[in-house]
Amino acid sequence: MTCTDLSIILPTYNEAGHIISLLQDIVRVCHPREIIVVDDRSPDGTAAVVRSLQQAGTHSSVVDHLPPPGLTLSLQTGITAASGEIIAWMDADYSHPPDLLPSLYAAIQYADIAVASALCPSGKDERSDRRAVFFSFLINRACQVFFGKTVHHYTSGYILAKKSVLSDIPLRGDYGEYCIDFLVRAQRQGRRIVEVPYTCTDRRTGYSKTATSTGGFLWRGRTYVATIVRLLLMPGTKGQFNRKR
Repeated sequence: MTCTDLSIILPTYNEAGHIISLLQDIVRVCHPREIIVVDDRSPDGTAAVVRSLQQAGTHSSVVDHLPPPGLTLSLQTGITAASGEIIAWMDADYSHPPDLLPSLYAAIQYADIAVASALCPSGKDERSDRRAVFFSFLINRACQVFFGKTVHHYTSGYILAKKSVLSDIPLRGDYGEYCIDFLVRAQRQGRRIVEVPYTCTDRRTGYSKTATSTGGFLWRGRTYVATIVRLLLMPGTKGQFNRKR
């Protein structure tokens, strides 16, 4: 499949061990217009590895040394740099399978946003860290209660969106809570969102940047909870969520 209007953004931090194979797999399954690697000053040389491939047919480029660092800033930097009419972003650790890209690309032809969902019917969360699975279920269940079940996986982080949508709804936040904020605001604008089921697995190499302990999950979780509360209290949004959906 050739996707000449698709730009793919990969936020990276210490992904040198598998970034080559990931770029090759992405090109193999969908041959996008471009792949933009936004590297958060990785000390393992991820950016240098990507630069070494820029002449090897991967259609990749790299942006690095962002001041200050952060996931949401990395994604927004990639979105600004992208030239495609459809923008995708995904984790660079293989927990988000590249083989799903053709299905997501097909889905967005009839929608504004396509979300890879491990929590919708037919989706699975098979990560070995059951704390991560539990806290993900808890946060997403809360989002479904307050914002509806049009979306099951509000914290997916594996998204395709039309650039026109992202121009109206820029990403904001610090870490993974940006995804809740983005999807809820998109729903409130009446944007069409579709989910494509997939199986979420453990990262292939390296270590998780999310959390490594129960305390870490709770610390990260505070921003997710704060985002949910802020969205519920936004002026002019009373009645825009339905507990019975």
